[in-house]
This record gives sequence, C-alpha cells and structure tokens, in this order.
Amino acid sequence: MLTRLHTRFVLAFVGLTGGLAVLAGIMGVWLIDRAAVGEANAALTLHLQAELSRFDTLRHEWLLLVETLGGGRRVARACADPGSPATIGELEAIRRQVGFDILLLTDRDGRVRTRTTPPYRTGDVLADEPVRAALQGETRAGIVVLGAGRLAMEGEELVGRAASGPGREALALIVAAPARDVEGQPAGTLVAGIVINGSPLLLQRLRSLTVAGEESPPAVVASVYLDDTEVLTTRPAPAAPAPSGPALLDAQVLSTVRGGGIWYGTKETPSGQHLVAVAALREIAGGSAASVSVGLPAARFVALRRSMVAWYGGIGLAGSLIAVLVSARLARRLARPINRLARAAGDVASGSFDVRLEEPRARDEVWVLTAAFNRMSEALRARDERLAAARQELESANASLKALNESYLNMLGFVSHELKNILGTMTWSVQALESGMMGALSAPQARLVHAIRAALDGGLAMTRNFLDLARIETGRLTLDLGPCDFARDVAGAVVQELAEEAVRSSMVLETDLPDSLPITGDSNLLRVVVRNLVGNALRYGRRGGRVRVACRPDGTGLRCEVWNEGEGLGPEQLAQLFGKFRRFGAGKPDAPRGSGLGLFIVREIVHRHGGTITAESEPGSWMKFVFWLPNHAPPAVAA
Repeated sequence: MLTRLHTRFVLAFVGLTGGLAVLAGIMGVWLIDRAAVGEANAALTLHLQAELSRFDTLRHEWLLLVETLGGGRRVARACADPGSPATIGELEAIRRQVGFDILLLTDRDGRVRTRTTPPYRTGDVLADEPVRAALQGETRAGIVVLGAGRLAMEGEELVGRAASGPGREALALIVAAPARDVEGQPAGTLVAGIVINGSPLLLQRLRSLTVAGEESPPAVVASVYLDDTEVLTTRPAPAAPAPSGPALLDAQVLSTVRGGGIWYGTKETPSGQHLVAVAALREIAGGSAASVSVGLPAARFVALRRSMVAWYGGIGLAGSLIAVLVSARLARRLARPINRLARAAGDVASGSFDVRLEEPRARDEVWVLTAAFNRMSEALRARDERLAAARQELESANASLKALNESYLNMLGFVSHELKNILGTMTWSVQALESGMMGALSAPQARLVHAIRAALDGGLAMTRNFLDLARIETGRLTLDLGPCDFARDVAGAVVQELAEEAVRSSMVLETDLPDSLPITGDSNLLRVVVRNLVGNALRYGRRGGRVRVACRPDGTGLRCEVWNEGEGLGPEQLAQLFGKFRRFGAGKPDAPRGSGLGLFIVREIVHRHGGTITAESEPGSWMKFVFWLPNHAPPAVAA
C-alpha cells in the first residue's frame, strides 16, 4: 500500500517540528534552570554580602570606640588603680552601656589587671592576636575562638552560651587598643569583645539587615558557624525537636569555604528546604574556621521556575500547533503538482502520450519538472509515431523476406532432392565400374574411377545436408519414432558403412559398443548424427590415427562418444562449432570440402530427440563429441 505524498510531507514536517520542539524544550528548561539558579545565587550573594558587611561595620565601629576609650580619662584612671571596686564599677558601666560581653585591662605584659564581669578574675596572660597588636601600639579587631577555660575567666554567664561539644568553645569578636595613663604613656591594653554564640545584639542586627533598601523578609535565615557547629541563627526555634539529618557544613562545604570561595547549594533545615550560600568570616589558627551563611526558602524559586516553564511550554505548544498547521498547508501545496505529475506519468506508462500538464505560475523546481515532463511526453509521442511507421515498414519487409526465404528453401529442397537422385544414379554407376561389373579396369582407370567416386560421395553428402537444412528451416523435419537397437541399427551400421573409408584414410576405427542398446527414436535420423560425427573424424582426423566410437547406458538414456586423434580446436572455435556454415580450416590447401551444415543438423536432430550434445578438444592432440539421448523421445519434441 502506497503512502500518500501529502501524508509523507506532513509527517516529515511534523517530525522535524517535533524534534526541534523537543530540542528547544530541553534547551529551554536548561536555560530556565540556569536562570532560576542564577537568580537564586544572586539573591543569596546579596544577602551574604549584607551579612558580612554588618560584621565589618560592627568591627569598624568598635575599633573607633575602643581606641577612643583607650586614650580617655576613665581608662587612664583605671590604669592608675587597677582592680579596685571603683575602677571595676566605672568600666562595667561602660561595658553595659555599649553592650560588650567582655571589657578588661591588661598591663604592658598582657596580664589581666581588671575584669568587669563576675567573678572578676585577674592574673591570666592574654595571647590573642588583637592583644599582641595592641601591646605593639596598634588597635586591632578579630574573630577568635574562646575555649571553656577562657570563658570561665570572662564570666559565668558566658559559659552557658558556649557551643555544645567536648571543646565547649565560643566565637568572639575581640577589639584591643593601647591603654594610656594620665600622662599619655602606654600602660597596657584595653580589650573589649562580644561573644557571638547566642548574642542578642548580633541577632538583632542580623534580623534588621536591609538589601537594596528593602527590609529582609522573615523567610531569610542568617547563621554563624564555628567549624560545622551553628552558634548563632535568625531561624525561629522549632516547636518540636527537628529530625536528625546531615549537617549543613559537611566536608565539601568546609573545603570550599576554607579555600576562600562561596559555596552555593540546597540543604534541608528544620524549617524546610533552603537554598544556602556560605562564606568564611576569617581563618582561625588551630584549624578552626568561622563562617556565615544565608538561606532562602527553595519554594520561592521552585515556584518561579514552574511559572517560567509553564509560560515557555505554553508558548512552545502554541508555536508547535501553528507549525503543524503551516506544514500541513505547505505539504498540500507541494504534493498537489507532484500528484498530478504522478498520475500523468502513469498515463504515459500505459501508452497514452497525449498528456500535457498546466505549468504552475511559480518558476521553481516543480515548474522545471512539469516543463520537462511536457517535453518528454511530446518527444515520446513523436517517437511513438515514428516507431509505428517503422514497425509497419518492418512488418511489410519481414513478410516479403519470409516469402522470399520460403521460396528459397523450397527451391533449395527441390534442387537438393533432384541432385540427390542424379548423384545417386551416378554413384551406383561408378560403384558398378569400380566393382568390375563392366569389365576389368586398368590402374589409371581405377584411380580415375576412385577419384570420381570420392567426388560423388562428397557431393551426395552435401546434397543431403542441404536437403535436411531445407526440411529443418521449413519445419518439415519430423521424427518417425519407433523402437530400435542403437548399438546394432545405428552405431554399428554406420561403423560398418564407413569401415572402407577408414581403410582408405589409413585410420583405425575402434568401437566400444554393448551387445544391445534399445531406445525409441528415428533410426534414420540417428544414423545421420553418427554418420556426420564419424565421417568428420575420418576426414579431419590425423592420418594413421585412431577413431573411437563408444556407447553405454547412462541413467534414463544412453551416452555416445566419438573421439579421434587430430589437431583439435581452440575454445573460441568450440563455442561456434554448431552454427550454420561453420568450417574451420577452410583456407588450408589440404582442407576437406564440406557445406558447414553437418554439425548444425546433428544438433537439431539430437535436440528433437530430447537430448544434448557437447564438444571437447585438446588442441594438437584430440577431438571428442559427446551426445546423450533419452530412452524415449518426448512426443512434444518429436512432433
């Protein structure tokens, strides 16, 4: 069943459009994902930068404040009377006013002389980097890790805010500035700080973050981490304990952060799935790290992605429908003229050459094809008219040639028949002379009579061949089928008939015949076959050589071979051996005379008996003819 061209065009257009739509859909979803991820990362980066800038702002504020306090009169008085109740009270008032968790004085060796938090312990030496810088006369701020012992020294209240774990550590923002006495000389350091773990001050500042002038929505979660432990977060505490899950800061996140980069990803938190960005606050000695993170609810960006995909899908679907409609119309316009061409080509194939198509207005490939078809149809019509006229002429000439050939064959048959009778009478007369019936012949007379006899035999054989040719060509060669003994009535009879000729040719005629070889055939015509083959062997074989006739049963028939020693024939000559008027070696001076019809007649007789015949040869050595005959000639062939 043929597929309509219009359908094929539509399917091709739809397949192409569908493939492009799928590709565009994949690319579109990928781009939408990238856009959504980019939007989320941009928002996270803004919030993260705002959080980091809040820490920087707080640090700079406290640097100025602590540096000012370190050179003020109250600190100068405290340096003059360290550890006294008046000094502790005055410095503790400053601590409470500003919101410090830590405020203390050290001497010029870094030893604590005054603390403002119970139990007001002193005497320990501070080695924090900001303190070391302040002892050198430089005001410095930094984020440091306070162990459990240091927290106990700074105040009992701060121990409870330490992170859970074996180290009980806490993050602190420490600011240290040189402390000067009443004469303006360095007397030690003024150290202030805030413990980040659970700091109400920092929590308030983080919750009041603004990004691009817009107050941060409550859904934004900001957190501070010490290594992988959360020490401060703006996330509301859950009503019930959250199920345990993987830590936010795993090894991959910590590796990225400690390398100075920003990590972006998705994490499950007690309040749901969040898009998270994490960056380092500062690298801490001893392998610990302080980092900050911001998180935004993933649902916000999932909704954005779904909205963009929905819009994109709707536009893509509408475009696909439009493309299908346009492709169907284009397919119809393309298929219509091609279908007309197909129908017209079918008419031409059925023999109607008067077909002419209207050429389309658009001068495109279809117009070129239509114009070429019209020219072809016109050319075929003109050629058909010429062929019809030539066919009539050929039929007339063929009828004339057939009549002429029939007359020629009739004449050939008549002349051959009359010559056969005349030559037969002459041959009988020569045989009578040769046998001595008319008296003894002298030697010269005998030689002359022998030459006449040979010439008459050749002429009689040639006449028989022409007569058989006329009968074959006119269809009057019929088989007179009957039972016969091929070994006795055909092969044996011919060998006996030609024995004298073999003696005259100084050749040895050998036979290999069974006692009886019965078949059904025309014995007269079969003798013609054997006589031609043996006669050719005697005429063309080597003088003094051998000729062998062998017959034997072969399956459902018999196989007969006629072999002789002689020059033989090449492969090119063997291929032409059974044609009419084929005579090889006719140009040689000693070549025997003949009509070139014998083997043609032999093949026709064998084929009419339902048999086959072949020739084999080894040039310069021998020649062999092999024919096979069925035991019973087919009636259809015999007729």
